[in-house]
Amino acid sequence: MNNSKNDRIVLIDSLRGYALMGLFLVHMMEYFELYWFPPPQKTELVTSVVFALFGGKAYAMFAMLFGVSFYIILKRNADRGNDFRLRFLWRVTLLLMIGYLHGLIYSGDVLQILAVAGLLLLPLWLAPSWLVLLLSALMLLQATSYAFVGWMGQSANAYVHPFYDQIQTAVYPSYANGSLLSVLSANASGGTMGKWSFMLESGRFATVVGMSLLGFSLARINFFTDFERHGKRYLPLLVVALLAVAGCYFSNHLFQSIPHPEKMDEAWMSILDMYFNTLLALVSVLTFMLLYQIRTIQNVLKLLAAPGRMTLSFYVAQSMVMVPFFYHFGGNAYRWIGQTWSLILGVVLWVLQVALAQWWVKHFNYGPLEWCWRAATYGSTNIPFKRLSN
Repeated sequence: MNNSKNDRIVLIDSLRGYALMGLFLVHMMEYFELYWFPPPQKTELVTSVVFALFGGKAYAMFAMLFGVSFYIILKRNADRGNDFRLRFLWRVTLLLMIGYLHGLIYSGDVLQILAVAGLLLLPLWLAPSWLVLLLSALMLLQATSYAFVGWMGQSANAYVHPFYDQIQTAVYPSYANGSLLSVLSANASGGTMGKWSFMLESGRFATVVGMSLLGFSLARINFFTDFERHGKRYLPLLVVALLAVAGCYFSNHLFQSIPHPEKMDEAWMSILDMYFNTLLALVSVLTFMLLYQIRTIQNVLKLLAAPGRMTLSFYVAQSMVMVPFFYHFGGNAYRWIGQTWSLILGVVLWVLQVALAQWWVKHFNYGPLEWCWRAATYGSTNIPFKRLSN
């Protein structure tokens, strides 16, 4: 395969597009949150398959690639003699604000989580690699979740179900029966609190930070771009990751047998769930990278690079279109579409997004939100948006 610098960047964009696809299909199966509206629905086979492939994995891949992008942006500026850290601080602050506004429509927004992870990454830009990897390992091993389980098990006698269950149960009726104003109001308070509570209690926030740190560390050694040096390591690492997945799966009963307060069962088991999903996310990334080295398959995977360059625009647009479709104030589709048809619709819409992205990148340098984000980062609109030649 051609190992040009451009191809190497395309690989990262393609991976990001793959993660965006997985996240979108999961959201479609979740009816953008209303799948969880009580009473629980009977899960169809297609939903189980999508959740198995992407549930809890797509966002972990996103987080890893966020860490990669973090490194690339700061390294490029450092090579030009620019200390970009203060401007990057402003960049992730802008992302936090975009995420909050997006979260008013869709409470499951992940942009806020990535922005906070970026704030935590920034002080580690010049840290030694061993320290970054150590912190990544501690977060991916859910050290903070173990501390939470121990603390809550000792101090909160009333804690039976996760706090996020209690919070989110209160906002679902607004999605299922309320107006647009009701949804905005619910997400401004309970939806936002429920999302953060879920991220912290389930261990997903620790995973986002850990995967971001891991992506940053791997980008430092050009793991995603130096095929000559690292390409031969992809398969052995994939085998190790698969063995770890198997070990995690078969140790389930052993893990449950570790003494812990009975009321903390859900929190305790979420730790194992995070291990499982993180390992499967790594399996997905390594499999993608191996397949990308096969020319015929690479040509197909490269189709994902265009939407991968426009993830912010597409991620927000998906919610702007599909939340009204599924919620009561719009099409109320969660009541009638069914999981199989929702997946079919999701696949069709994703193909259309890929086609739109292919056209867009031929005519424009950035996605619309990507351009706005970049312009706000630099405080200037003197950034070429439309390509001068096609």
